[in-house]
This record gives sequence, C-alpha cells and structure tokens, in this order.
Amino acid sequence: SKRAYNQLELFVNSFPGNCYGMSAEYDRFLTLGDAAACLMYKEKIQHSEDTPLKIYYTDRQGVPVAIDITGKEGKHKLTDNSNFFCLGPSGSGKSFHMNSVVRQLHEHGTDVVIVDTGNSYEGLCEYLGGKYISYTEEKPITMNPFNITKAELNIEKIDFLKNLILLIWKGSETQIPELEFRVVEQLVTEYYDFYFNGVQPYPSSQKETLRKNLSTMEKRRGTELTQIHDKGEKLIKGLEERRMALSVKTLSFDSFYEFACERLDQICIENNITTIDCDNFAYMLQNFYRGGKYDKILNENVDSTLFDETFIVFEVDAIKENKQLFPIVTLIIMDVFLQKMRLKKNRKCLVIEEAWK
Repeated sequence: SKRAYNQLELFVNSFPGNCYGMSAEYDRFLTLGDAAACLMYKEKIQHSEDTPLKIYYTDRQGVPVAIDITGKEGKHKLTDNSNFFCLGPSGSGKSFHMNSVVRQLHEHGTDVVIVDTGNSYEGLCEYLGGKYISYTEEKPITMNPFNITKAELNIEKIDFLKNLILLIWKGSETQIPELEFRVVEQLVTEYYDFYFNGVQPYPSSQKETLRKNLSTMEKRRGTELTQIHDKGEKLIKGLEERRMALSVKTLSFDSFYEFACERLDQICIENNITTIDCDNFAYMLQNFYRGGKYDKILNENVDSTLFDETFIVFEVDAIKENKQLFPIVTLIIMDVFLQKMRLKKNRKCLVIEEAWK
C-alpha cells in the first residue's frame, strides 16, 4: 500500500544504533529510554517447535504451528509439570479448544480420560471409537475401590480411601479435624491388615498402653483406686473379645462399613475419645451400604476393559448439582485414572470439565 512504501527503511532503522540512516525529513523527538523501548520491534513469526508431541494451532496468518503444550517433551525443556487449566467466560470456546487438544493428544498415542458435564465430547468420542459412560440412576458409574491386592496397598491408596470415607461422612465443604483424619486412617489400615494377615490379639505393648489410658479415664470418673485395676482388666478383656470377633472376608464398601462401625467404637473406647459420634458415622455412610440409595456405586467392580481403552468419557451431567454424589463419583473416576498411571507406560491425559465445582 502507499502507506507501506518505507516499511523496510523504518524496520531496519528501528534497531538500536541505526537511527542515523533515517531520512533527515522525518520528525525526531527525545524521549525516556523506557518509553523508547516500548516502540521497538519486538515480535516475530512463530515457528513450529522441535518436539515429538506436536499440538497444532495457527499463527496470525492462519498458518498451522506445532507447539508442545506440555513444555517438557521438546528440544527446549521448559518445565517438568504439564498441568494447566483453560479459563474463559461462557461461550468463549473452552470445550471447543479442548476437543481439538485431546483429539491431537489421542493421535499421538495418549490415553485420554475425560470427566464431562455437558456432552461436549460425545461426538469426538464416537468419532474416535472411545468409551462413553453416562451416569444414570438405573445404571450409575460403579467401582469397588476397596478391592485391591496386597501389592497394591500403599500410602497413596490408603490416602485415597481415607479421603473417600471422609467425603461421604463429612461432605466436601466441612473443615475436618485432625483427630478424624487419624481415626479414619487407622480404620482403613486395620481393615486391610485384618483381611491380609487375619485378626490378632492385642500385642503386649498395646495392652500396656490400654491399661494406662483406661486407668486415667477411671481416675477422672472418680473410681476408687482399689477397683481401677480390676475394672480395667475386665474392659480390656471385653474389647479383645470384640476385636477377635471381627473378620473381613471380602473387600468392598459393604464389608468396610460393617468392620468400621464396630471397630470405630472400640477405637474410641481404647483411646478415651468422646468427640466422635459413632452413630452419626454409621448413619452418614449408610446410603452407600447394602440396601441404601447408592449401594451399587462403591460395591460393583468397574468394567475391566476400561484399562485398555485409550479414550474414555465419563458424562456426569445428571449429578453435577448433587453436592454429595458428584465429588464422590469424580473421586472414583480419578482412581481409574491413577490405576492407568501406575499400570500403563505411555502418556496419559486427564481432563475435568467444570473443575471449579
């Protein structure tokens, strides 16, 4: 255009130290260095990155440009943390953008797991031949997170189950005291110990601790010193009989519920804990126990073929407003993804729509 006749001249003379080449006819003015720096040419044409993971976007001219969105697989390593979030107002194209991203990730051999809340990925899932699982009351998303082998029992798994139980008991918006964290962790640990190793009597060290705790408790109640020993021994004997009557024959939420309701009361007596309401614990977990409203969700094994599927969409729109069920179902879906993380060696991607909820 007529306005661009001197574009090359202006571009070259904008470099530091080149202003002497500009025509004397041009207006010049003195300004501060910071302001002058803002006027310098500072943009370039974007080139594709040298990376095995190529996710294509377009530059300002509409030319496809490959970018490694993880920042860690290309020639230039930018980070070792490939997490990110997509933020924008309604209708800005977040889901449209993520459809493009996950399609390209899948084409690069990535296992993709999506938690969807608005059927945004149904078409892509069908196109790629993936597994589309929609939550309904007749056919809920089910899983038995308790059914694991001894080799799979680790800190990560115990923490997951502890958080799951606390989520059902206390909800997602309650501040949970440290005492309840420790008690639930003990319940989960002992549940598996009883299953894998069988029920054992109190070890001598624990019996001695019990005697001290029970003795302190009886003193506070004003029990006569001559009666404290006999009363303590009688109580320990009763607790040990209750303990030996416990058994865990199968691994499921039902068997954990039965174990926990009995064992929680014992733990409270053993440690003189009075702030935990055992009846409240049993009632709050009852919905997920046999005969309850959600009894299938944590007792039926997940479809084993999911571990081999490379593109899975969990559609949970039907329960996204359910404050009790939505975080629990999301948590068990996360466990499916974590098992993929442990068992499969290829790249994995987890997408959570409406993650802020």
